[in-house]
Amino acid sequence: MDVIGERVQNEATKMFNGIEKDVLRKMMKGMHTCSAKCCDNTSLSSNEFQRCLETCSEPLMRVNNYLDQEVKNFQNRLNRCAMDCQDVSRDKLTANMSATDQLKVKQEFETCVGKCGDETVKKIPELDKRLRESLKQM
Repeated sequence: MDVIGERVQNEATKMFNGIEKDVLRKMMKGMHTCSAKCCDNTSLSSNEFQRCLETCSEPLMRVNNYLDQEVKNFQNRLNRCAMDCQDVSRDKLTANMSATDQLKVKQEFETCVGKCGDETVKKIPELDKRLRESLKQM
């Protein structure tokens, strides 16, 4: 099962690294450029300066909050699938089940979780596309 989790993690990391390089870094550059302009404007009061900096960072914060929520949703979907597998396996276990039957249930559980991982990995490209489209509109 650790191999499955590792594979899902690797694919998700690749996707988010791509989003960071293609989208977030440009936004960060814009935020820093905007913040530098705030620093250059010596006519601003302290409060105005702080508001200027906050305004510069607001779009990136909004995007980060959106991505955090999407990551949680992605993880929750995988966890729910694995929990369904666990429920199915628990329902099959009985107190006086033979070791062979217990092993069979364990193998069925691992196969089920493997399918969860496979389905999750298959959904990463469409998630990537959806995230990028949403980020363009933010």
